[in-house]
Amino acid sequence: MTNESDFWSGIILGGLMGASLASAKQSEKEELEQCRTEKQQRLMRKQRIGDLSILNKLRQKPFSYNVFVESCNMFICGFFRGACVFSVAVIENLLREKYEDNNFKALIEKAKKDNLIDQTEEHYLNGLRLDRNELIHDISREISENESLMIIHLAIRVMRKIL
Repeated sequence: MTNESDFWSGIILGGLMGASLASAKQSEKEELEQCRTEKQQRLMRKQRIGDLSILNKLRQKPFSYNVFVESCNMFICGFFRGACVFSVAVIENLLREKYEDNNFKALIEKAKKDNLIDQTEEHYLNGLRLDRNELIHDISREISENESLMIIHLAIRVMRKIL
């Protein structure tokens, strides 16, 4: 009987020890929770971008397509400055291709004249044109998620009108 009793005691004790060793440490639980939170944030940002069906038409222009997809991915991952810079670059590139001009100010004026952009978009693009050096070089200036999203949405509106 004692052999059988010792056997079951060993099984129970081994199970308890294994369970205690296998249980997650507090730091692991916190790390897992952080991963879940970040994944949720990325999903919410992806949803905030909204309809990206314009990508089907943008595929005809591989350079612009790749840069805009990268811009969206940067936004989703929380790299808001990069998303802004790349979205503005896509807008400028598409306007250059349409109007065959290298001057961003002139491109914006032509797009406004042809009703590709409205007055608010013209104002915002001119602001981006004037601020882009600061956007790139002034790392102390915080770029918010909402600012970045607004520029991505502006790029999508301009793409819909151009493509």
